[in-house]
Amino acid sequence: MTLVNPGDKIQSYVLNDNLIGPANAFGLVMIAPTGLQTGGGTISSTPLGKVTVSGLSSLVGVIGVFSPVYENYLVKLDLTTDTNAGINMQMSFGNVQLASGYDSQVMAGVGTSTPVDNQVLASGSWPIAAASQTIHKITLDLHCFDSTRGSVVPAPIYGSATAAAMNNPPTSAAATAVRQLSQSSALGFDGFYLTPAAGHISGVIRVYGLNNG
Repeated sequence: MTLVNPGDKIQSYVLNDNLIGPANAFGLVMIAPTGLQTGGGTISSTPLGKVTVSGLSSLVGVIGVFSPVYENYLVKLDLTTDTNAGINMQMSFGNVQLASGYDSQVMAGVGTSTPVDNQVLASGSWPIAAASQTIHKITLDLHCFDSTRGSVVPAPIYGSATAAAMNNPPTSAAATAVRQLSQSSALGFDGFYLTPAAGHISGVIRVYGLNNG
C-alpha cells in the first residue's frame, strides 16, 4: 500500500496480490464491518464487506460501517425470516443498540388493497419490512451525515427505505412500502442491528458509502 506523494490519500489497495479496488474512488464504495453479532446461527463477512447470515439467528449486528468518511450510505438487505414476520432496525454504537428516538412515515400497498399511510413517532426502532412475510428485499438510503464532527456519525440521521415482502409463491399478503426515516436521540452511531418480530432471520447484507467529494 503506497502513496504517490507524501500526504496523498490512498488511491488503491491490494489483497492477495490482486488489485481489489480504489480506496477513495468516487461513487459507491462497499464497506467491510469491523464487527459482527448474531443471536445464534452463523455470520461472516468477506474482505470487501458482503455479510452473510445463516442458521437460526434471532438478531444480526453489523458494526463499524458508518463513520465521517462518508456523508451518505446505501444499505442493501436481502433477508429471509423462517416465519411470517416484520423486521425492526436499530442504530448502534459498538455493541450498544440505541433504543429510542426513531420516527417513520410509511406508504404501503398490500395485495390489491388501496395503499395505506401510517406514521410512527418516538419509537424504539424502525419497522423496515413491507409486511409480515418470509422474503424481504429492502434498500435504505441514509443521509444528512455531518462529516466534520468526531470519529462516529452524530445524530440526527435521516433517510428513506423501499421494501418488498412476499412469500414463495406470492399471496394476497405480498406488500410494497416506501418509508421516510429519522433518528434524533443518539449522540453517535457506527452500525446497526436487525431483529425479526418473530422467529429467526438469515440472508445477505451490503453497506456502501457514497464518496461525493
